[in-house]
Amino acid sequence: CLRSLHIHHRCEPRHRYQSSDDRLDIILFDSEMGVDIDLDIALAHPWSSNIFPTSSDVNGAAAKRREVRKHAKYGKHTLPGGSPIKMVPLVMEHFGRWGEEA
Repeated sequence: CLRSLHIHHRCEPRHRYQSSDDRLDIILFDSEMGVDIDLDIALAHPWSSNIFPTSSDVNGAAAKRREVRKHAKYGKHTLPGGSPIKMVPLVMEHFGRWGEEA
């Protein structure tokens, strides 16, 4: 789908971050924002035992928690040479709610 739209990308690249062996899902290169955008896709279940007390009172709490964890995992990184990277967690809750950053 991205290729047919002529969007320069790479799926599941390894060794993107020097300090981590973690693998992102998609990189969009040289976006209109002037930076590469790293996408990490995740699914969050609002009924899981570690989030349920909060998610029963706050809409989108499970997605927000997963977004926070993704940012903590990848932190703020730059490419060799100092070019900025924007990491966007694409999080969806099990019942269809998207995370705020998606």
